[in-house]
Amino acid sequence: MGAEVYKDKIEITASIPNHMCPVDLDWESCRKPLEALTKRPRLLRSYLIGIDKTVHMGLGLEEIRSVAILTESLSW
Repeated sequence: MGAEVYKDKIEITASIPNHMCPVDLDWESCRKPLEALTKRPRLLRSYLIGIDKTVHMGLGLEEIRSVAILTESLSW
């Protein structure tokens, strides 16, 4: 829901529910910008927060590693 703070400053915002697991959250964080690109924005900003959320959830190194690998594969 972090994009909400930009509502009055930018033309397009998309938010993702906090209840998603870190992997699904990062998948959505990649899908939403691709959707926004169809509107030809001048500037695009996206947050991949799966690793941060994984740590805050108290998950272990294996889960952090899985999200890190996913994040790397989603990088442009």
